[in-house]
Amino acid sequence: MIIRGMKESDIMPLYALEEQCFCPSDRWSMADIRKAYELEHFFVLVAEEAEEICGYCIVYAVMDSADIGKIAVAPKARGKGIAGNLLEHLWKVCAERGIKDVILEVRASNDAARCLYTKYGFETISLRKDYYKEPMEHGLTMQKNLSE
Repeated sequence: MIIRGMKESDIMPLYALEEQCFCPSDRWSMADIRKAYELEHFFVLVAEEAEEICGYCIVYAVMDSADIGKIAVAPKARGKGIAGNLLEHLWKVCAERGIKDVILEVRASNDAARCLYTKYGFETISLRKDYYKEPMEHGLTMQKNLSE
């Protein structure tokens, strides 16, 4: 597996993964993905196996803080450590950029994601009531301090 930066030709495959991985209210549009590719405060990591995109992580970074906007793994590729590899690569990119804190939001019911984030050192710092729509549910804000 290769973890690399996003290329413009990845926009369509990433959007296809959005459709596979997220309910309609949580999906980013193709225009949103394009903006993440084009705007300087975003960076996107792509996991590729056998020349096929199997996962990605979209990050918004300002100064010494980063916010994981999306992390997704293709349903057929889950359970292979791809999300963990994306996070480990993210730590390296953050170190290169002087980023000290990483935050994210996750659905309270997404036990698999919460377990992954906890395994990789994230801690829950707040509850966001009724943060998600369709279905309505609470979100959890989680944070990892990279300077410790």
